[in-house]
Amino acid sequence: MSFFDYSQHGDMSSFYNDRPSPYRARDLIDNLFSGPNQRPCDLSPPNEVMRPVPSETGLPLQQASEPVNLQTGRRLVYFASGKPPVEVMAERKNRFIAVVLKGPDRNVLYPTLFGTVLGYSDDDTQIIWQNRAEKFASRIPLSAINTIHRAMALQCRHCGFVLLRNEIKEHTNTHKKGLGKVYGVFTDDSDLGTACGDTLLIQRVYDAKRLGEGAQGVVDLYQVEQPTSDGEVIMSEHFGKPLTKVVVKTLTFKDSTEALENYQQSVRFLTGMCHAHLVEYLAVSLSPNQRQLKLFMPFYQEGDLAEEIKRFTGKCFPEEHVCSIALQLSQAISFLHERNPPIVHGDIKMENVMMYNNKAQIVLMDLDASREVRSHRNVVESNVGTAAYMAPETMNKERLMPASDMWSLGVLLHVLMVLPDYPGMILNPNTNDFEMFNSENWATPDDLAAIDRFINLTNAGASVSSRRLSKRASLTKMSLGDCVRESIRRRGYSRELTELVVDLLSHNPTTRPTATDVEGRVIEIMTAALLSP
Repeated sequence: MSFFDYSQHGDMSSFYNDRPSPYRARDLIDNLFSGPNQRPCDLSPPNEVMRPVPSETGLPLQQASEPVNLQTGRRLVYFASGKPPVEVMAERKNRFIAVVLKGPDRNVLYPTLFGTVLGYSDDDTQIIWQNRAEKFASRIPLSAINTIHRAMALQCRHCGFVLLRNEIKEHTNTHKKGLGKVYGVFTDDSDLGTACGDTLLIQRVYDAKRLGEGAQGVVDLYQVEQPTSDGEVIMSEHFGKPLTKVVVKTLTFKDSTEALENYQQSVRFLTGMCHAHLVEYLAVSLSPNQRQLKLFMPFYQEGDLAEEIKRFTGKCFPEEHVCSIALQLSQAISFLHERNPPIVHGDIKMENVMMYNNKAQIVLMDLDASREVRSHRNVVESNVGTAAYMAPETMNKERLMPASDMWSLGVLLHVLMVLPDYPGMILNPNTNDFEMFNSENWATPDDLAAIDRFINLTNAGASVSSRRLSKRASLTKMSLGDCVRESIRRRGYSRELTELVVDLLSHNPTTRPTATDVEGRVIEIMTAALLSP
């Protein structure tokens, strides 16, 4: 950690032989933000020189992601991974502070730490904050503070991040990409609008060919005119060579606010989502009228998994091929889910998995459909996705969470292994009818109860149990897991790989393996296959 976590060591005042602080936490923060007429405070000496930790320079200041309960004035805060959140007295405003903590050696000049005030302890002796370098919140006892000041911050127009005012210019440079970065970023340009990434590319595309269109936008294939001057070339990190073609996805929005939010999320993906198995964003632009978003991506000309299945003439794909795809996808999904805040893809399916490098590598597409999970409930509203791949908890536009992506991965792997006529559908021997995997007819009472609890929580306590009880069918004699297991084993796949898919297709979202779990299990399967005689 980059600072002393006093919350892990109890009362540290005796360590420093200091008296308890005469201040109250909320009053101290209010005083810092009271403007030019603020009352003098010996914890805030004037003209103090800030000394940020070099490795933390340029990191964004987190905005409070958990909502304030307007009735109680409290919010939930996460202090550690895997631990339930804790309710604290909330700070309702966006307040950013610079703190120098006391250390064991009084003669050492400790660095300045920057973060966001989330709230206060019930006894008002601790500030609950999130250091910009830490993933979770922590507590600062007032007696542990050497100095504290207000941090002057600005919001980046491109990515929406909040940064220290004196670091915003350097931060903007991170939105330049490729050798075209000399062209910089654009804000409200009369021709290009607002744009970042390899903005040279935006100006060097021509000859559009329509690849597809939907309700919100279109996808076009463009030719790329490489610059003739020395030292300038438009490249992709995935391909490692000059680009001749790019795909441009154009999304149109009715509301400029929604368009800006999607632009900023896309910029965050462009600058912070570099992964071998996630689609590469080359540039992003928002039109001058602020209604149209363009995403520039490499052209993965080897096609998607759905096309590979159509071309396949064998009985089933080799297990090593299935494992390779499962491993690469689990790594991509894990990368998304471990972000802060976590990102749920929401539309994992065959058509969104593209191949390249002679089909040895894959990338997960359609990141623009992804959602950042900013609620303490670890879920987002579900209004995207393909029905056959949807998890039970997402049906009827209910809720989407990281476990929902794992269900979709299970459906995808089942399709790849069994090659059914219809994805996400299987014969139910109890009814002798074909049923969707996500049908409630497959769910046990425990599964349904788990989903009910999940939906009740995400509906802020509004019960839906009666609605689901009325739908519940009699218990089936043969479970979905049994049917899935039988359909896969008939193709000759290993028991370990079969059971992994069965576990992913659990109707209870709390029992599904995480992406990290899947990655570990697939590596074990692949290692065992290599070591077998």
